[in-house]
Amino acid sequence: MVIILNNDWALYQQVKTLPFEAVQAAYNLIVTSDAREGWEKYFSIDADGNIQADKMIFLPHFTATLTADGRYTITNVSLVETMNGANTFKWIYADNSFSFGNSPDKAIQPTEALTLVINNGNGKQETYTGVESILACSTDNFTITYLANNQIRFELPGYTPGNPSLIKWVFSDGSTATSNPVTKTFTTNGTATCQLFRESNGTLACEFTKPYFVKCGDKKTHFESHVFNQGTQRWKLDGLIWVKTGEVGCRVKYLRWRGALLGWQPANNQAACANISGTYIREVFNPNKNCIDVPAAGSTCLGNGTWPTSVSHTIPEVPNVFSKPGQLSAGLGIMVNGTWRGWGFAGKPRLVLP
Repeated sequence: MVIILNNDWALYQQVKTLPFEAVQAAYNLIVTSDAREGWEKYFSIDADGNIQADKMIFLPHFTATLTADGRYTITNVSLVETMNGANTFKWIYADNSFSFGNSPDKAIQPTEALTLVINNGNGKQETYTGVESILACSTDNFTITYLANNQIRFELPGYTPGNPSLIKWVFSDGSTATSNPVTKTFTTNGTATCQLFRESNGTLACEFTKPYFVKCGDKKTHFESHVFNQGTQRWKLDGLIWVKTGEVGCRVKYLRWRGALLGWQPANNQAACANISGTYIREVFNPNKNCIDVPAAGSTCLGNGTWPTSVSHTIPEVPNVFSKPGQLSAGLGIMVNGTWRGWGFAGKPRLVLP
């Protein structure tokens, strides 16, 4: 998922046709996933991961380019948003001269002190001092984006390795990487540490660790048909069980054979019932992503009649719910001539969501 800040429509036009994997975080642009990992920096989020309100965003990031004479040109690529957009950037140099603007108006020596004062226009002012503290020590802002097939992308937005620090990712499975961003595949939960080393002497400038999580599961639907004879009657039951966005449920549709000319048609039965039980998974943020087992139980039954020709039982849910393989099942059946037939009846196993 790509979020554009500050109504930056020019930026939107630039990225709207790009594939997701080609979009990288930059000023006014957040690359994230619909799992909402790290969204607490940008929004107030409740325990179920729902957005309640926007937050002010104040995340400075900068890059540095080495010039031919050995100095650095600093470029501000910050994600900095405030309620009224009235940010001012004041750059104070070693000789106490200063300039205003998105980026410094001159290059600086590698060891030269540089102070940045950001005023967000709402009475809040923050100060950053020292080249390496400005350029290298914002590792807590690295993003975790969940892609398909258990792939996870880790990125320190606006940072180019080697300007003027070296980046290293250290993962709890023992693997490492030195690119930015980096995409890896994991099968179990773990932690990722973003480290930055000073290029000049190889010492650690700063590091920050965050947890990552594999997918909580999949959204699934499973369908089966069951045909049975009851005396001279022939019945067909269509059984369905599902976990989808906003709902968990099951359904049985019942029809009676009326011959080659009419085929399967609705018919009277004595009762019909759909019940669900077992466990599925809810994804929650508190404040990190967790996969929580949720018990499912309930039934809906109808008495004697022709209509409706199906009965279902559903459980309303939050968007981020997933199936737990083999743990959710449904009893789906109808009563004909005093006997229950279907899944979970007359020796037939319950319908299981794989």
